[in-house]
Amino acid sequence: MKYFKNTGTVKHFISVFLIIGLLCSLAACSGKNSEGDKSGGNTSDPTQTALPSVDGAPASVNENAGNEEIAGAVPANVYTALDNKVCGFGFAKAPKGKVPDIGSYAKLIDNSKALYVGDTSQKNLYLTFDEGYENGFSGQILDTLKEKKCPAAFFVTGDYLKREPELIDRMINEGHIVGNHTWSHPTLPKIEDETKFKEELTKLDDYLAEKHGVKTTYFRYPNGEFSERSLKIVDDMGYKTVFWSTTYKDWERDVSRGADYAYDNIVNHVHDGAILLMHAVSKDNAEALGRIIDTLRAEGYTFCSLDELNFEK
Repeated sequence: MKYFKNTGTVKHFISVFLIIGLLCSLAACSGKNSEGDKSGGNTSDPTQTALPSVDGAPASVNENAGNEEIAGAVPANVYTALDNKVCGFGFAKAPKGKVPDIGSYAKLIDNSKALYVGDTSQKNLYLTFDEGYENGFSGQILDTLKEKKCPAAFFVTGDYLKREPELIDRMINEGHIVGNHTWSHPTLPKIEDETKFKEELTKLDDYLAEKHGVKTTYFRYPNGEFSERSLKIVDDMGYKTVFWSTTYKDWERDVSRGADYAYDNIVNHVHDGAILLMHAVSKDNAEALGRIIDTLRAEGYTFCSLDELNFEK
């Protein structure tokens, strides 16, 4: 074997060798890219979008994921990471002047665009009625509200919208809020299909806008049944969810315990910033409402519209 005695020759040989190797490597990479183009190239896969963890920190990052998503849209798989266990808000009674303790639900609600109570440093009250069906008392309730110049919000279902257009018009024309109580009053967390879930809200809003010319941003869960997942979906749809802090069992249409019973259950459990839930199917509520308003105003309370609540957190 001969050895190179001239170092210049050696350096030249090494340089040529490195250049040949580099060209071969580039050719190999080019071949791989060509194969990738045949199978769809570098198209992003929306299913690989980074999911937020429960505490809000990103679990993973894929910089190329979701590039084909519509701007502002929320990837469906964000919701699958959230707990969908059904929570029943129900009600808890507290002594007058005290906000009831809602336990672990407080954290869920605080992490969403939902409220169950207003500013507890102000003597303001927010009167709301749920309207799943008509039992002949809504007109009387509206008469009282008009006489007392008291604002309220009525959360209605699709069936109520279709059956009671005159009452809906009256609510709107007399300055009250008409809120969304879903189209068919389902347990929302049990609707796994996101599209069907959203239709329960959008169908009611579309009908309300078409027939009555208004659009609502206020929402209340049927039966108070919600989940972490449902809260997130409703938030992302742009609604303000309204729970409650003062109520009682008044939704049984054929059960009447008298106006005094309704009066005592509201007046004796009210507190600063209370969101009051009453059901318009109750004869007791209709008969006690005027006295409830008068008593609470005499105690220094002011009845306010939901529009005066601050949902920003």
